Amino acid sequence: MDPVRDPYLDNMIELINKSSKTSEEIDKIDGFLYNLKPFQRLIEHLAINIRQQVIGCLQVKECKEGERLFTKGDPSDCLYIVMRGSLQMYNHSSKEKNDMIPENVLGKGKILGERGILRNGPRSLTAVAKEHSYVLTLDEKYFKLYLSNEMYNTLETKKKIIDKFIPGLSKYPGTQKERLAYTLEIEDYDRGTILAKQGALTEKMLVILEGECVMTFKEGNIKRMVARLEKGSIVGEETALFDRPSSFTVTVTSNTLMAGKIKNTDLQTIYPNKVVQMMRNYYSERNLTRKKLADFTHPCLGTTDLILSPKNFPLASPKAKEHMTMIMKRVPSFAKENLSEKLMNFSYKGKLEKLRDTANKRISRFLAKE
Repeated sequence: MDPVRDPYLDNMIELINKSSKTSEEIDKIDGFLYNLKPFQRLIEHLAINIRQQVIGCLQVKECKEGERLFTKGDPSDCLYIVMRGSLQMYNHSSKEKNDMIPENVLGKGKILGERGILRNGPRSLTAVAKEHSYVLTLDEKYFKLYLSNEMYNTLETKKKIIDKFIPGLSKYPGTQKERLAYTLEIEDYDRGTILAKQGALTEKMLVILEGECVMTFKEGNIKRMVARLEKGSIVGEETALFDRPSSFTVTVTSNTLMAGKIKNTDLQTIYPNKVVQMMRNYYSERNLTRKKLADFTHPCLGTTDLILSPKNFPLASPKAKEHMTMIMKRVPSFAKENLSEKLMNFSYKGKLEKLRDTANKRISRFLAKE
């Protein structure tokens, strides 16, 4: 079934397929490519003149649903970028190529075909249009001329990321790491973006590469901060590894956050079973520790029923608790008054921060009792 016609897309296809393009037309195409994030990230650091030449060499190929774009073993003579629709990748367990073993699905903006070109080898998988799709094509000679160095450096960076942050991969050969690196996408997130929501499933697992986010746990009207996540932390692993909703909400707190994204389907179908099981064992133990901490950390500022009372600060030192009790006796209204609005005032916030004491030794002593 053909998709509904999109006048803007039709116009872009017409411009891209022109044998010669004006500078104005190239600028329009460049604006369109901004929405194809993986490809955009690949060419964004190129010099303007090189970028324009790459755009000038692009063509569009239409694929009907079920149409085969290329077959495993075919020559790697072209780079593809999914412009619209999606492609199902297949492997074969025999030379007859009739046994189609589904692998990952590549959606809008995804690049494919570069592996064979970089290695001067044939296609390693078969690509079939999962729906009516359009793909951008870049001839092998133009790819090698303009993009091969950029693509090789990007691939090496991704291999280092998964080797460093995914446990158990160090023993696997470079060719397998390279294949896994293709499943990793680098994305940026703005401050305030919710990466995982308590009680909801996630579609991806993230490895934080730059920036910071906060992990919180909400019970009733009380929201508690569990941890601050920085470089190397994993987000969304509960759904990816255990097929269950997230126990915590994770929100970006830095101006921007860069993370490596692995789709759950890729993790479950492409990553070695031993590696996935090792990750399950590790993150299962870690999540137990986080849940213990969630029960004994202080309520976050701004919760709806935060009262200045020692019971709301279970990790406070004896001296701090004594200080709070003394304040409550001097100002009895504090024992009943909701401080949510006042906590937004810096003076109140500063006083409470002085009272709070969550030293690592005290936390360790508590966990040792469990």
